Amino acid sequence: MNGPVTELTGAQWRASCAAYRAGRPEMEAQVGPEFLLGFHGGRPEALEAYREVPALPLGAFAACMGVPKTAVRHYTRLGLISYFKVGRRHLYPTFACMELARVTQLRRLGVGIAELKAQLAREQAHAVANLEALRAAGVDMAAQVPPAREELSRAMQTPPVQAAVQALTAERKDFYARRRAELEAQRDEAERRLHELRALEPGDPDASP
Repeated sequence: MNGPVTELTGAQWRASCAAYRAGRPEMEAQVGPEFLLGFHGGRPEALEAYREVPALPLGAFAACMGVPKTAVRHYTRLGLISYFKVGRRHLYPTFACMELARVTQLRRLGVGIAELKAQLAREQAHAVANLEALRAAGVDMAAQVPPAREELSRAMQTPPVQAAVQALTAERKDFYARRRAELEAQRDEAERRLHELRALEPGDPDASP
């Protein structure tokens, strides 16, 4: 699972911030706004919060994601969110936004922690395969200089990358189908119990227990 991506000294952190600020205009020019918004968990607040720094402290990270600090701490302890460690501080990088957005999405669907961990592990395996396919196509998403939009678009059209994307899509579709079936079964059982309850509501003292 996730955890500290790396440990940085204070000097390394300051250098990382300076490089991030210097490279951000080029990054915004190279990739589309939809990609950037998706990378920040679909939250404009997060996109704005990361204008000047590559990672945020817990309070600012929780605020821009609209999630309580206690929840972020909990998911961090469970190894569901990545972070940088600078001294004693946990700093959450931009890609932690996507991770937290996915965790909260699954929790809203009523997914338990054990099932959530298993599903995220499966999705992470597909994501790694996607990154490896992109790298084989000549695009390194982890490089300091982001790929040009045209370069990324070309790589996305190659069969290995498309296969990796389709595999992740299929994994999520299967998961959603399973979850839908579980929720529908719960709804049917709840409706059966409600029907029985309505039959008892008149309070007939002679009704069988």
